[in-house]
Amino acid sequence: MNDLYYDGNDLGLSYSAAECLFKVWVPTAAYVSVALYDDAGEYDAAGMVTSQETGKLHPMKKDPHTGVWSTIIKGELAGRYYLYRAEFADGTKTWAADPYAKAVSANGQRMAIIDLAKTNPPGWREKPKPPFAAGQWQDAIIYELHVRDFSIDAASGMNHKGKYLAFTERGTTTKGGVPSGVDHLVALGITHVHLLPIYDFSSINEFAANAYNWGYDPMHYNVPEGSYATDPTNPAARIIECKQMIQALHDAGIRVIMDVVYNHTHHTGTWPFDSLVPGYYYRMTDAGGYANGSGCGNEVASERPMVRKFIIDSCRYWVNEYNIDGFRFDLMGLIDTGTMRQLTKELRAIDPTLIIYGEPWQAGGSVLPKALQTITGAQKGLGFAVFNDRFRTAIKGGSDDNSRGFASGGTAKEKGIVHGVMGSINDFTEQANESVNYVTAHDNLNLWDKFAHSLGKNSAVKSVLLANGIILTSQGIPFFQAGDEFLRSKFGNHNSYKSPDHVNKIRWKNAGRYREIVDYYAGLIRLRKEHPAFRQTSRADIERTMKMLSAQDMGVSFILTDAGTASAASWRTIFVAYNGSLSPHTFTLPASVPVWQQVVDARRAGTETLAKVSGSITLPPLSMAVLRE
Repeated sequence: MNDLYYDGNDLGLSYSAAECLFKVWVPTAAYVSVALYDDAGEYDAAGMVTSQETGKLHPMKKDPHTGVWSTIIKGELAGRYYLYRAEFADGTKTWAADPYAKAVSANGQRMAIIDLAKTNPPGWREKPKPPFAAGQWQDAIIYELHVRDFSIDAASGMNHKGKYLAFTERGTTTKGGVPSGVDHLVALGITHVHLLPIYDFSSINEFAANAYNWGYDPMHYNVPEGSYATDPTNPAARIIECKQMIQALHDAGIRVIMDVVYNHTHHTGTWPFDSLVPGYYYRMTDAGGYANGSGCGNEVASERPMVRKFIIDSCRYWVNEYNIDGFRFDLMGLIDTGTMRQLTKELRAIDPTLIIYGEPWQAGGSVLPKALQTITGAQKGLGFAVFNDRFRTAIKGGSDDNSRGFASGGTAKEKGIVHGVMGSINDFTEQANESVNYVTAHDNLNLWDKFAHSLGKNSAVKSVLLANGIILTSQGIPFFQAGDEFLRSKFGNHNSYKSPDHVNKIRWKNAGRYREIVDYYAGLIRLRKEHPAFRQTSRADIERTMKMLSAQDMGVSFILTDAGTASAASWRTIFVAYNGSLSPHTFTLPASVPVWQQVVDARRAGTETLAKVSGSITLPPLSMAVLRE
């Protein structure tokens, strides 16, 4: 029975003012009904509904060819709530969430019936997205951000602290008058915000004001998280405000990437999956237990037809209903490559400008055959990208220990830098924009904390600038964590997934305190955006225009040469050098250019000339330079 398949696009609730159609795939059930409620129910102190019992049960009819149960209930049902009631041949009875739920009560206890058309902000369907060329993912500059961290600081200048609506506020400043919030992002120049999970997650009580979690514990995949809404008890509020956030970012010229976690769920044995089709949605071990390649107690069986369909349907829904511009897949190594291939094809048919990338690894112990795992190299030619942890390690060393990488005085790292700078085309990519280049994300030590730990605070600033300077001048997709640009610290906490705000929040006063560093990041971003030489992708173009000059003695240098194709016509040749040594390093400049104009040094970055240099250039310890013809 579990091999029954449904290829329709109407699973879940289809609403109209005259009637509602309910459809749910439960091939092994003997009887299924829709339980209707007039309200969200009575909650206990933990934020859970005390009872789901109801006498308002509406029987559903099964299609034996697909395993789908359905029923139509006449009348206006907006404002009501529902669950499914499934009964099995062995006498087991379960209350079940709708896996395709689009709206829920607080803490996801009941599914809500609403008119989604009434949740759209003015101009939602008419306003164009920020321009972005299809297939040119290397043009993106991605900024990873947690919704609550963004605004919760008392000095943020934003009124809707910790909420979606903070992103709708413009003209905000710190107490020192420095731009904060979205204005800061616009001035910085990033093109995409990567939001940590914004679907409904399970680990926190939405009634609790100070509850915190990153959100990698899915509950309802197709519903925004309620704790970021101004009123989690109003099922429409989270939807409206999430859309307002996305629209506000689009209005500011910034696209939105959604962090998604289809590799595991927070609960097993209950909803959203096991209550309806026990065991089907998860991989099991030979001993009959849940496989645990996620390290979270289970792993979703993406290779099974109706699981694959659910993942693709869910992503399609976020694109169509919420105007999402891309997806980052958590533990993508647990999502089979067939699913990623089909998902990418179907999503790009909707919007060819979408960016799709993920973590090409698992947490260990998956039963999914390695040949099916979407790991490093599996993405070749398939239209999506992977995080480049090889480049990351070459630049900074280990993520949580005191080991050193190139940017902190580590030796014998030059080869890894060369591979990464070239978009890993000589390592694991078919083209450079399959590589997401980064040194820090929400996991592990912050960049400042890492370098302070491995090198000491006196040199950590230099290492921070060099590390992300390498990222922003390399072929591929640059990615960095919110707050890196003003030395964000979590005080050595390497896994702050449920730590309080005082650890996780973005301290906006540092945007003014470290203005010179913010300007350095903004200058590098401007340099990258203005000069396509840093944004090539094909192997042929990179090999034609990029020439390595030196990669030894903790120094790497190269030139980019092209008359108006890869780089702007006025910049026929670009020289880039990185000094990973704790001592000065002298680089010989190509004699083909008598006088070079320096645009990036150890303290300033951008496109304006800082100095004129001939013959050679000596870089201070842990620094970089960019010069042009």
